[in-house]
Amino acid sequence: MPPNTAILLEGQLVAREAIGPEGFVVYETERYLRTETEGASKGTQRWQALSAPRVLIGLERDGADVSVCNRDYTIVNPPHQWQSDVLPRSRDLFHSTIRLRGFKSGDELTVDGRVVGSSSNGTRCVEAKAIFFGGQHAYVEHVRQGVIVFKVVGAVFATLGGVMFALGGWLRSRRTAKRAKARTPLPGTRS
Repeated sequence: MPPNTAILLEGQLVAREAIGPEGFVVYETERYLRTETEGASKGTQRWQALSAPRVLIGLERDGADVSVCNRDYTIVNPPHQWQSDVLPRSRDLFHSTIRLRGFKSGDELTVDGRVVGSSSNGTRCVEAKAIFFGGQHAYVEHVRQGVIVFKVVGAVFATLGGVMFALGGWLRSRRTAKRAKARTPLPGTRS
């Protein structure tokens, strides 16, 4: 494929660098903060994202390997989770439950990205925007759901904007009518 071609690749995750803790290849690290005790979010756990290094990965399908050549991709729908304590706890900022969420070697993966590289030396790789656990159809459905949410929110704000615009026009016309009425002389009087 020529460079800059958008692509959705499906295959199994291949580690190109050392495997991380608990067998994770690509993962996010989080520290437990608290569980909400009141309000609408009562019972919701709050976690703080910690930095975790992204590694170079590859994708294997039917004996062919494709390299992902960047580290700044987004992790979507990670299939594996590990945490340091069975029940999350937080004594202080440095002694809290740690949670890892991510991917391990051999996981089914879809990479959303574009082809990069030069054709002169024949090396090409994929620059990934996102890696997703599952097949292409599941990824497209996941993205489609997000688009629907944005459309609904956009429609709500467009409607509110229209109402505010109409209200502003109505208020302006009333104000203009009051000014005109105040300037109009009464019958039988001279101006």
